[in-house]
Amino acid sequence: MATSSTAGEVDALLSDHSTSNRGPEMLGACITSMIFCVIGLSIRVWAQSLIHRIWTADCILIILAAIFTLATAGCVIAAVASGMGQHAYWVISEDPHPPERMAFVVEMSYIITIIQAPALMFTKLSVLVFYQRAFSTIVRGVRWTIWGLFAFCLGLGVASTIVFVCACLPPQMFWLRVYPIFGYEAPQPLEDYTCMPQRTHLCIPLLLDLFSELILLGIPAVVLWNLQMALRRKIIIIFTFSLGLFVTAISAVRFYYAWTMVLGGDMTWADTDTCIWTTVQLCFGIVTACIPASAPLLRLRQTPNPRPWNKQGGYMLSINYASNSRKRKDMGTESMLDLQRSPEDDVEDSATRGTSWETPPSHELQKIEVVRKVEIHHGP
Repeated sequence: MATSSTAGEVDALLSDHSTSNRGPEMLGACITSMIFCVIGLSIRVWAQSLIHRIWTADCILIILAAIFTLATAGCVIAAVASGMGQHAYWVISEDPHPPERMAFVVEMSYIITIIQAPALMFTKLSVLVFYQRAFSTIVRGVRWTIWGLFAFCLGLGVASTIVFVCACLPPQMFWLRVYPIFGYEAPQPLEDYTCMPQRTHLCIPLLLDLFSELILLGIPAVVLWNLQMALRRKIIIIFTFSLGLFVTAISAVRFYYAWTMVLGGDMTWADTDTCIWTTVQLCFGIVTACIPASAPLLRLRQTPNPRPWNKQGGYMLSINYASNSRKRKDMGTESMLDLQRSPEDDVEDSATRGTSWETPPSHELQKIEVVRKVEIHHGP
């Protein structure tokens, strides 16, 4: 809709879209994505706490990414409450002080565009730091690729944030220009301001982000190609890291909607898909980044219980339990790559070194039976 629209065109638009409201759709996608984001991050923190690695660099970075992501989702919810997802005519007609709601929605879109950039940056940096810890000792040539991509993602995140902030100069013109579009006088003069073209300030950073995600997917592929392990475990690891394809596909969809979006008077409707896919990309990017780092939960699930069960007295205590607990902290529970070894392999290796992780349950039970027989034979 533009200021030159005739009354007949406005009435036709009103009748054609009298029930169009994508606000509930936006809220559903946003809240669902936020729930998955919080659950994924919580599981990761829990898993890393089991091996005392909560405050590592990758964990701190993913927590920062989650903060910016949830802030982005909060801005989307605030925009929906003011009319995002509806046609502009309805937003203006229901506004007691038009076009303040429309200006607020555009202001929220401006903030969303800015804070999503560091959210993406911190997510990718967290993944790269995790790769550095998990992969560099297996394929040493990958280390330079990881650090090169780290520098690229860091520079892209900082540069994108600056570009988004400077989309209009002065920045408040980004949403104040809504007033003349609908024939209202702006709160301050709109002279001497400049705004970048949409495809320059929005689509180019998104395209570079998509490129970095493709490289990010290629790093595990190189490692897994050279990794020797059981087929079942290799399939598990490949599937885990291939979940990043889902986020890359979302990035491509988001780029498409940003490229095809036409800015005009119907801003609250035209920007709907871009906001939806931005939230989904950020939240599920964190989820897929947290899955490999949550491997300690699966690893501990596969580990034999160091305290076998005694029918008479419950869990049997042994003098080796404290040392076993320390050894379990040092187990290969740091990444998905540690699934290439089974607990049985670890026990065999410890036996080869002349030590054991625990006294086998059968031996403990045999000792108890011997003691009981001696007590019965000789009396108390």
